[in-house]
Amino acid sequence: MKTLTKELGDGVAKIAQKIDLLDVRIVEMSARLTAAPANQVQVEIDATAAPGKVEGGFVVEGSFAVRLRPKAAAKGGAAGDAFFEAKYRAGAMYRFPGELPPAEVLVAFAQTNGLLHLWPYFRAFVQDACGRMGIARVVIPAFRAVKYAPAEAGPAGEKRSAQ
Repeated sequence: MKTLTKELGDGVAKIAQKIDLLDVRIVEMSARLTAAPANQVQVEIDATAAPGKVEGGFVVEGSFAVRLRPKAAAKGGAAGDAFFEAKYRAGAMYRFPGELPPAEVLVAFAQTNGLLHLWPYFRAFVQDACGRMGIARVVIPAFRAVKYAPAEAGPAGEKRSAQ
């Protein structure tokens, strides 16, 4: 995700202050083992989110894909083919009083807070699927919503974001 501008960040914060999360529903989930599991794995994750309008609020649909590959045996070696693949889609339904913010603010909310709200369900699904398929425990990393530019020192040592 791109770094949020101040305006988008302020818009996301205003949404977060007014919403009620009403429901989280799974839309799709699948997992498959394509080869014998490896003991040491490389985890690849793709995550996207898109908002949609519904009466009285909006919904964020998160789509997640994860692939597990054996880690390369030697430094600099390439990882092997994926032995586990999973897909997970879920929707978070929000109540929002009043008029919805502009589309670009809803998209920013979906890609930050929306994915953050859905991430624990995705993590639980992957961990459960791996356990049921006999794959060693896989820990999905923490969700990072925003990429921040490095801070620069300003006058009198105050911090500010690099532009």
